[in-house]
Amino acid sequence: MLAAFVLAAGCKPVDTAPLGEGQVIEIRQGTTANFEGLRIGLSSISESDYTGSAGEKKHGLEVALVLLNRGTPPQEQRFDLRAGGTAEFYGYSVYVQEIRGGAKGSVKLQIKTAGKPPAK
Repeated sequence: MLAAFVLAAGCKPVDTAPLGEGQVIEIRQGTTANFEGLRIGLSSISESDYTGSAGEKKHGLEVALVLLNRGTPPQEQRFDLRAGGTAEFYGYSVYVQEIRGGAKGSVKLQIKTAGKPPAK
């Protein structure tokens, strides 16, 4: 009964994961944020079916993040992640703590320095 009310009220979907470590940054869809030498862009948020780690069928949100290392030369890579996923990129760890869907969706990330960047 409650689920039907929530859907009828037009609430936006939200996927969350346990709180991780690192500095929290929230980015709206179509914008970027900076953390030290890293630029993070939230390209898109989509909703789809997928298979969980235990083989179960699930439905949820996925973000497309574009990470740019502003070093010399700059490096860029796209990551498609769900809540609880982590991208390791040039010495940074970017953990997806929360995804909010909808036309003005956003993602809450926890970012920390993961170690030395890879050798060039």
